[in-house]
Amino acid sequence: MFRSLHMKLTLILLLLITSLMAVVGAFLTVSVSSFYINAFYQQMSDVFGGENNNFVFDLRGAAADPEDPAGRVAEILEAKAGSLGVDYRTRNYFVLDGETGAYISSSADEAALPRQQSANLLSARNAVLRRDETSVGDESDITADFMDVAVPVMGGENAFIVYILDNKDTVSGLNSQLFLIIMQALVIGLLISVLLSFLLSKTMVGPIEKLTAGAERVAAGDFGSELLVESADEIGILTGTFNEMADILQSTLAAVENERNKLDTLFLHMTDGVVAFSREGEVIHSNPAAARMLRRPLGPEASYEALFGGVADAVTTATPLAIMKSGDMAGLTSTYSIRDMFLGNIPGSMGEISALMVLIGGVYLIARKVINWHTPVSYIATVAVLTFLFPKYGSGVEWMLYSIFGGGLMLGAFFMATDYATSPVTKKGQVIFGIGCGLFTVFIRYFGSYNEGVCYSIMVMNLCVALIDKYTKPTRFGVVKSDKKEG
Repeated sequence: MFRSLHMKLTLILLLLITSLMAVVGAFLTVSVSSFYINAFYQQMSDVFGGENNNFVFDLRGAAADPEDPAGRVAEILEAKAGSLGVDYRTRNYFVLDGETGAYISSSADEAALPRQQSANLLSARNAVLRRDETSVGDESDITADFMDVAVPVMGGENAFIVYILDNKDTVSGLNSQLFLIIMQALVIGLLISVLLSFLLSKTMVGPIEKLTAGAERVAAGDFGSELLVESADEIGILTGTFNEMADILQSTLAAVENERNKLDTLFLHMTDGVVAFSREGEVIHSNPAAARMLRRPLGPEASYEALFGGVADAVTTATPLAIMKSGDMAGLTSTYSIRDMFLGNIPGSMGEISALMVLIGGVYLIARKVINWHTPVSYIATVAVLTFLFPKYGSGVEWMLYSIFGGGLMLGAFFMATDYATSPVTKKGQVIFGIGCGLFTVFIRYFGSYNEGVCYSIMVMNLCVALIDKYTKPTRFGVVKSDKKEG
């Protein structure tokens, strides 16, 4: 629903207008409430404090009247009703008992009092109990449904509370009017945002639609039509870049087609027969020379098995070690099992196919004491440990077995690394020599560009033979070095 640019712009503007009006409405509502609350308490402060101390003194004198103190206090409040803002509808005064807060008289019915005594009224009652005439309950609360002030008035043995209560109907009515105005403004803003989003989307989507149509024509092979650059903004730059790309693509395709025609001409008229097959053995391409040599047509129904099944002596393909280098372990395991690797049912050069045959030959040489076991065993063991602990692909055991049975590791370990002339003479040196060959083999196979590393690792270690013999030759006991003759 919201995939088109027009719908996205409309949604963004609607959310923006709604959020803005919500913030403005909340700000205005809180501001109006705060204004009325501040005005109420400022008015009460002006009447009961500051320069109007005479008014408070009059109330205290009325409270000391021995006949009707509550009535006298009510008469004084009635005389000051205008200054107190008492309108007998939303704001009223009450004369309450100082100790219990019970209703005595007022400008309204007793039912106008809150069901529960407010915090300001409780503060005034506590002041009466302490006989403190200076404490006044005048704390404001913007969340309350009313505004109130409770002033303790004490005269003689009598104590009263002058309670001024405003039910906030004026504030609520004004907030309701503000809410109605905000909702009307929101509706108008939403309508305007829809209209603006439509105009903006037309301005933006039009060039993009033209660019899309041009891309579809280029994809269909029509490079002749050029898009008109209508603006200098990002879309105009994109349109110009697209026109340049289409021109370059047309030139490139023309050059490729020209080269293809040359190759087709060469392919069709060459005297050597060429046949290309897919992985499934189906004929992909062939030239007339191949059909003449095979003396049969090479259509789509021809296959490799039908053409060369009984003719071919050998097939070239990637060795298991080359497949391991590419990282296609799934393809390797599905094509050649570990059993195939061990027995030799795999492609490869002479000496790296059947690990079993090479192993038999090596054991025979060790049994006849033609070679020692130290170099081959340490060589193969080093490769096995490293490939098991740090496999590049697959599991450690699987990678280790494929690394040992693949390539020329067995041949190099038994028949190359044990050469008399280029290998250490001591058993300890032969072990060091085999470990070094294993390290270099794994390093070259992992990090080199060459699939195999056996021959290079043996040649590198051959350079170290003299150094290995020097530090591993046994100590001769009972032999005294002769002193050098003085010249």
